Amino acid sequence: MKMFRRGAHRSRRPADTLARIAPVARALGVTRLADVTGLDRIGIPVFQAVRPLSLSLSVSQGKGATPDAARVSALMEAIELHHAETCPASSHGVADAGEARLWSQMARADKQGASFDPARPRGWVEAIDLLSGRPMRIPHGLVTMDFTVPAEPDLWPNSNGLASGNTPAEARCSALCELIEREDHARWLEQGLRARRASAIDLDSVTDRLGRSLIARVRRAGLSLSLWDMTGSIGAAVIGCAITERGAARSVQLPPAMGAGCHPDAGVALARAICEAAQTRAALIAGARDDIDPARYRDAGQQRQGFLLAMLDFAPATRPWSAVPSVAHDGAEDDLAWLLDRCAMVGAGPVACHDLTRPDLGIDVVKLLVPAFGDHDRPSRTGAMQAAMEPA
Repeated sequence: MKMFRRGAHRSRRPADTLARIAPVARALGVTRLADVTGLDRIGIPVFQAVRPLSLSLSVSQGKGATPDAARVSALMEAIELHHAETCPASSHGVADAGEARLWSQMARADKQGASFDPARPRGWVEAIDLLSGRPMRIPHGLVTMDFTVPAEPDLWPNSNGLASGNTPAEARCSALCELIEREDHARWLEQGLRARRASAIDLDSVTDRLGRSLIARVRRAGLSLSLWDMTGSIGAAVIGCAITERGAARSVQLPPAMGAGCHPDAGVALARAICEAAQTRAALIAGARDDIDPARYRDAGQQRQGFLLAMLDFAPATRPWSAVPSVAHDGAEDDLAWLLDRCAMVGAGPVACHDLTRPDLGIDVVKLLVPAFGDHDRPSRTGAMQAAMEPA
């Protein structure tokens, strides 16, 4: 049963989750939880959890509709990364024929011409296919986030599909929503300009109460906000959001900030997208993330102009909010079952799930992979809006 429904659907209230996970975060090396909301003028809560001895990113970010929700988001991201950084391989060996066909879909074929090598001995972790319940294996190189060791030459680790939750179903649902979001966003970027413009949502048509409140915050800050319906074939709502400076009058200019969100409930997807765009701005202002390219700070005005020309239209957005699909369920288990049914309907399987949960810590953490979605970081799936999401 969902006890919290403000921008996210959770089985515990954020304050209760915070009390539960704070000692775990400290034990895993989080030394500081910083409120960076006030660095920007929007006011949407953004926090950063600092973990100096991290094996990947030392700063994890969190956003939410309330300060406690943002605190939990930041700490959970740090906890997730620690689990993935310390994940051991359960076996070593070469891929069989079926595994070679499956995981070649996620090979980094753009990386110096490398492709998945089935004859290469590698580490593996145990997983299950959430669609069939059958056991399977995932290459360890697609799960680990230990950046202190060289990555496998044909695979590239990332945190897509890494998620945690108050329950196993919450963690799995969050992970699958993230993968669907990345897939639909990538396919949206591959569409023609006319199709992308036709997906622009009329802000005045938004009826979701929290969504309207977040839109109003951005507007009161003197910033422009644009929304797109990026929903793809699976049918879970995927919303894209861009926050841009309105002019060059201010002494400090930020490049366009992008966010995206996915959830069966369109209101949750909307809140995630807007909060993530606000988080992107806060990340650029704070400058503490390990993965921010210094080029992001150069020629912000030129980046804004190029973004507007490539992604926006000077005609009013016409897609009504009512056209965005939305499904409401009572619990995360129902959300997950619905998402898995939709994946099965469109042939997006298997949905590989590796359980990273440590019994001694008691925080549900999973890594999900959908090989049919491929590698979202390959060059054919990059663009102006995808680049704008990098710090988030």
